[in-house]
Amino acid sequence: MAREVVWTLVLLLLGLCHGQSGDGPEIDEEPDMDCISELSLKGSYLICTLTDELIGTNLTISSKGLQQPLTWTLNESSFTLPIKNITDLISIFIPGKVSMIKDMTAIVKLPAPLNVTATYLSASGDGNISVQYQHDYVESAIFEVDVWNTTVHMPFENFNGTFIIPWKDLKMGSEYFVKMRVKPIGNFSGRWSGWSPCKSFIVDKEPTMDCFSELIVQGSYLHCTFTKELIGTNISISSVDINPPLKWTLNGSNFRLRLKTIINEISITIPGKGWMTKEMKHIVKLPAPRTVTATYLSASGNANITVQYHHDYVTLRHFEVYIWNATSNMIYDNFHGTFIIPREDLKAGSEYFVKVRVRPGEFFNGRWSDWSTLRSFIVDKDPGNNDSDGTYDRVLMYIIVIVIVISIVLLIACLLTRLRGQKLKAYIMPNVPHPKTTLVHMQKFNKGLLLSFTPETFNDIHINRLDEGGGKDKALAPESTSDDQRAASPRSHCQSQLSQVPLWQPLLGTGGPLGESQSTLQDEDDREEPEEHGEEDMEDDVASAEVRLLGDGGGTTADSGDGEPSSTSIRAVQEGRKDEAYVTMSSLFKTQ
Repeated sequence: MAREVVWTLVLLLLGLCHGQSGDGPEIDEEPDMDCISELSLKGSYLICTLTDELIGTNLTISSKGLQQPLTWTLNESSFTLPIKNITDLISIFIPGKVSMIKDMTAIVKLPAPLNVTATYLSASGDGNISVQYQHDYVESAIFEVDVWNTTVHMPFENFNGTFIIPWKDLKMGSEYFVKMRVKPIGNFSGRWSGWSPCKSFIVDKEPTMDCFSELIVQGSYLHCTFTKELIGTNISISSVDINPPLKWTLNGSNFRLRLKTIINEISITIPGKGWMTKEMKHIVKLPAPRTVTATYLSASGNANITVQYHHDYVTLRHFEVYIWNATSNMIYDNFHGTFIIPREDLKAGSEYFVKVRVRPGEFFNGRWSDWSTLRSFIVDKDPGNNDSDGTYDRVLMYIIVIVIVISIVLLIACLLTRLRGQKLKAYIMPNVPHPKTTLVHMQKFNKGLLLSFTPETFNDIHINRLDEGGGKDKALAPESTSDDQRAASPRSHCQSQLSQVPLWQPLLGTGGPLGESQSTLQDEDDREEPEEHGEEDMEDDVASAEVRLLGDGGGTTADSGDGEPSSTSIRAVQEGRKDEAYVTMSSLFKTQ
């Protein structure tokens, strides 16, 4: 032992001297090199794989079993070195790159297991996996098996190489695949071996058998029914309280077995056909409800259904009631067994039939019980509570039809309004031009005449200033008039004048205000100025036409003897743009 310790120290000093010689780079403590040992009586080997950056470097290996260190250049990414003594320490050195010492017994990699078997045990429903493994040096090893199908992976480990996969972890009718590997323990250590070749086994299909449990204080029973193909086969039933298992031949299509406990698992096996396990508490089928009442409540119009139910073990129960008549059906469920059917769900004068079933809840589980015996009730014919003759439905239908028709009409109106909006607007709201603009266009169109009517029929236009009666300029007025004329109102005075003087007839005295106005209008029309002058030119034309034609019946004017203007004299329009004219339409169309 002392000799081995001394040799180990010598190897460490040798590696230290190699590391200190020269000015090379610092040596990695964890080189990019992976080494394992393969041990057998035929020969032990050190196998190392390295990265590409170490290819082309010089490698030195020394150990106690070597008379002198081995040195060579690495030309490949791996090398294999035979070792005579498996307990020797191996020193590996690459200048500037690698310096390590390997113990052959600590880097052992065993060969992958080859003799692996995987079998399904139909009698018990378990899967059995075993391996036959032997090594020249390694006596103790740990085995790992991986079992999987399309949905699950199940790894298992042990030290003897035999695995029992319980039936609880297996799916009926499924195929499972198996692979195994091994790793040394005890005096040797190392890494996992490679995986063995895959093996497989198929779990039997569940036999076509339907079982449920009946739990009562007097005795609990397991009821099972099966198909005809199982008749004449052997059956085995086992559980914690059934030991040894019960075995017999199935002579009929069902059997009934009394059990001592209600919480144990029951394993049912039919060799060559399959197996199944049942938990008594999860396959409970309760007796059908017997005390069921169904009543129609005339006062409220509702129906009341109650169930009185008791069980020795199951305290939380789930009830389902099925109600139907000749035209409809309804299903309700709850956990207390009392149902109120609202009158909105019932049809007046109709007879309803009722049946109820139950199943366990909470701790117990299972299937629905059989249906109870039928019960029935009749709904009263009360038109106040129900629409027995369908009047409400008809009225509702009429309302819906009316709403739809109105909606369609409004939609069509909106579409027509959108498509023919301009024409409809022209009919409903005609475009009435401004009076000033109309007068100017009429004057231009008739070559200076404001109207194109017969001169014998119409007289002058009475034009009033907007600010008449105000302002600093005073209009000219006749100083002497007759008493009748003073007494007459301005409107009658205007009407009498319009009936006497034609609109088209020029007045005497071209130097007067009327002559200037008419000549101005005619001159402006003869010039045929462009329309682009716009509204401003139109306003100038209207302003130039601001005259008042007055006269007696001959269409001519004359001064009175005293030199003052007579009743047919002219009121001149004072200068200024603000003195615009307001034309009453009635004065344009006044006829005699």
